Amino acid sequence: MRPVVRRQRASVNIEAALSSAAMLTTVCIAMQIAVVLFRQVSLQFAVNETARWAAIENVQFSTPRSFTVSPYSSSQIKAKLTAEAARFGISLNPSDIKICPFSDPGCAVEVGSAAPGLFIITVQRQAPFSFGFFTASLSAQAIARREG
Repeated sequence: MRPVVRRQRASVNIEAALSSAAMLTTVCIAMQIAVVLFRQVSLQFAVNETARWAAIENVQFSTPRSFTVSPYSSSQIKAKLTAEAARFGISLNPSDIKICPFSDPGCAVEVGSAAPGLFIITVQRQAPFSFGFFTASLSAQAIARREG
């Protein structure tokens, strides 16, 4: 009596097709998570750079020995932050940005300019990912101190 031998030629192709679909899905999910994390880190970097910029006095020289110092306005800080975020492909609206005094982190009243003392720059926005099917909440915050 002869042993029964089954052919297994097509089984390798079927296993490869099934496992490649799962592998491709895993790679796509990992790439989407990496994109969201990159946007979060880039937004935090832009907020930190803007806080450093806002903490430095706005010195305007009229002559080499004569200058005036004035704090940046809230709209100037928002414009700088929008430009910094745009370097990384993140679009911000001025309504996404809050500049609050350190004593009021809930920001009941937004400051008009970076007055002497501590202030907080906060950004919060929704970012689409996975071809727009999902959104991630991106937020960043930085504290700066202006000497008076």
